[in-house]
Order: sequence, then structure tokens, then C-alpha cells
Amino acid sequence: MRISAMKWLNAGLIAFYCLLIGLGIVQFSLWNQITDIISYNTDPVSLLLSGHLHALRFAVVFPALWVALMTGWDQDLIFTAWVGIAILLCSIQVARASSLALVGNESLRRWTLFPSLLVFIGISFAMNGRIAFAFAGIACLLVSQLRWHLGIHRKLTGFLLGQLGSLILMSVSTGTFMVGALVILTFALSQPVIRDGQYLRRREAIHFGSALLVILSLYPLLGKSLLKNIDFYGGGFVGLVRMLQHGLGRFFPTDTVSLLVLAGGGGFFAYHVLRLLALLVRQRHPLAPVALGACLAMAGGLFGLSTLLVSLPALAVIGITWAFRPLVVKREAPLPAPNSGLYST
Repeated sequence: MRISAMKWLNAGLIAFYCLLIGLGIVQFSLWNQITDIISYNTDPVSLLLSGHLHALRFAVVFPALWVALMTGWDQDLIFTAWVGIAILLCSIQVARASSLALVGNESLRRWTLFPSLLVFIGISFAMNGRIAFAFAGIACLLVSQLRWHLGIHRKLTGFLLGQLGSLILMSVSTGTFMVGALVILTFALSQPVIRDGQYLRRREAIHFGSALLVILSLYPLLGKSLLKNIDFYGGGFVGLVRMLQHGLGRFFPTDTVSLLVLAGGGGFFAYHVLRLLALLVRQRHPLAPVALGACLAMAGGLFGLSTLLVSLPALAVIGITWAFRPLVVKREAPLPAPNSGLYST
């Protein structure tokens, strides 16, 4: 199939999804946290300045609310279209990440876009609207980190702004928000610590410090959101344990001895997973950032199913890469540029 034909196939699938939204076959509704805010405030800036817990997630959906306000159209209809855009953004970013993982550039994204669209359009029929923004956020995060990891992205400011924007998209849920922050922080740590071991390289030390600033800039909202969730379940260690009932942890025993055994076993398992990820980073494996994101999201799934679901974009990248790998002709990889971040100095 020629690439031009592939373009038409992708465009046809996108048009079909838009038609489903237009006909009302695909529908999403604003969730309670947003409708409660609308009842007394529609200004995202004032919410942010006041430190409102849900200010960022309100900012994510505000463009849809603004369009609905300006046109007088139904809010849920505009929100559904906004969710559709998030689904398409996620699909495009997953396609880009898959191409980067396959050949080190985005030349195959027209081919990887079709399976990505099929996956996430299909998933959209069985999910709530807000998780779409978390999908888009982590997909953008993975592309940004892959480009940095492969030495393609060399401008630190643009890279960090992309990380911040991705994290804001993931703020629609406390669990996905925490996963995004952990992915950024762990990826930053992997640069100076895992790759070089003995010392920090200037470029990566700057990246690490800047990533910390990104996290710290949103720490008040991150911290308040996490503490509020723990308090909701009883506060303290008891609240943290009860939070497990919100995710896959509901299948675990809750007595102290069993929890200690599980914590010890989980720590041992996590240690070896991190060692494997460290090996992938040292070997400059293109899927290292993707595997990191998938592992952290699945670990967060112990505390929430929406957090677990946010691993799907990373798993989709791994799946598409695996499926397309036999079709890609292996070529000798070009040497990385001297300032690409792939050399130790």
C-alpha cells in the first residue's frame, strides 16, 4: 500500500470517528467536580491563584466550556468533541512514539497511526471522558522523552515546557497526576544517575534540576490532592492502606502481617524492574522511556483503576512496535551527534 493511500485510510478513520461524535453515538459528560465549579466560578485563572485543588483539571476542560458559553451549544456536546480531540491527539502521539522506537525517527508514523487510531477509538466507547486527557498527556510525555532519549530533542526549554503541558493534561485525576510527576522525575533521575553512574554531565544535570523545578512548581496542588485522597479514606497510614481498595489493591489482604510481606516482596520486585530499566537506558534502548511509563502507571494501578488505565498508551507503543518490528528492514544505526546526550563526557 502506498503512503498516500495510507493517509487516506487514516483520514477516513478519523472522519468516521468525527461522524460518530456528530451523530451522538459517542457521548461524554462533564464530571461532578467540573459541574460543581461551574456553579460558582468559570475563571480558571482565579481558581489557580486561589490554589483550588481542581484548578488544573478545570483548566483542561475550560476551552470546551468557553466554546459552549460563546455559542450557547450544549456543554456535553462540546465536551464530547473536546474529548474526541484528546483521543486523536493520543493516537497521533502513540503513532509518533512507535515510529521513534522502531526507526529512531517519525518516518513510519503514517503506518503506525492506523493501529493506534483503532485502539484508542475502540477504547473510547468504554471509558469516561476525562481519562482521555490523561491518555493524551502521557502519550505526549512519552514522545517528548523518547526524542530526548534518542538525542533528537536538544532544546531544554521546549522539552520541559512539553513535560509541563503533558503533566497538566494528566491532572484530571489525582492518580494519573501522580504518575505523570513520577515519570518526569524518574526519567530525570535516570539521566545522570543510571546512565553515567559516577558523575553528572552538565546537560543532564541541568535537565534533572529543571525537571525538579517542574514538579515543585505544581507541588502544592500535587501534595494537597494526594493528602485529600488519603484523608478521604481515613488519613495517615490507615488511609493509605484503604486507598488500595480503590484499585487492584482491593484483591490484597489487609492485615498488617500480609501487608508487610507484600510490601517486602513488592519492593524486591520493584528493585529488579528498576535494574532492568537501568540496563535498557544504558544500552540506549528506544523503548526505555516507554517501559518506564508503563511500569509506573501499572504500579499506580494498585491505588486506582484510572491510574492503571493510563498505562495503555505506553503498552500500545510497545505492542505496535512489536507488531511492526519484523516489517522494518534493519539498517546500521547512525552515530549520535556529539551533543545529543548519548555520549558520556
